[in-house]
Amino acid sequence: MLPTIIAVIFALASIPIILSVGAAIDVARIYVAKAELGEALDKAALAVGVSKNASETQIEEIFQGYFDANYGPNQIGTASSLTRTQTESEVTLTATATVETLFLRISPIGDFDEITISGTTTVKLETTGLEVAMVLDNTGSMQFGDPARIDSLRVAATDLVNILFGNEENPDRLRVALVPFVATV
Repeated sequence: MLPTIIAVIFALASIPIILSVGAAIDVARIYVAKAELGEALDKAALAVGVSKNASETQIEEIFQGYFDANYGPNQIGTASSLTRTQTESEVTLTATATVETLFLRISPIGDFDEITISGTTTVKLETTGLEVAMVLDNTGSMQFGDPARIDSLRVAATDLVNILFGNEENPDRLRVALVPFVATV
């Protein structure tokens, strides 16, 4: 008789334990889906942010393409309601996804067949400029060759500066540093 009572108590006690483990699995799946949704939105927002000269149709294709590539049909959950809001200074992307539960659907405390998650990302668009440091070798070995390697170095450095500066003599967002070295910098 005692083993039967112990078996019944164990069976009754195992139900909440099994439901708790199942709920933990579903919560972990939801967490992974939310992280994947956020990552897909981040990547799509960065791709849209650098597409300044694209048309509205091209930007929408870039957004959809990057999002689909990173949150495709093999991910946990199904994405829906993708939106993009873009101004001159920022891009904001929002999406929702539905994750079907495996264990919470049998929960006696409510209807948890699926959980809806959402994600939002904002990318600030600003031009910060360019900083270039040219480390130029002026050691004795540069004096040899036909023509001397130092001459080629001067031409290459001048060409790079001309390409970077273009027609401007004092561009606001461009800085160039020259670092010569012989034995040390």
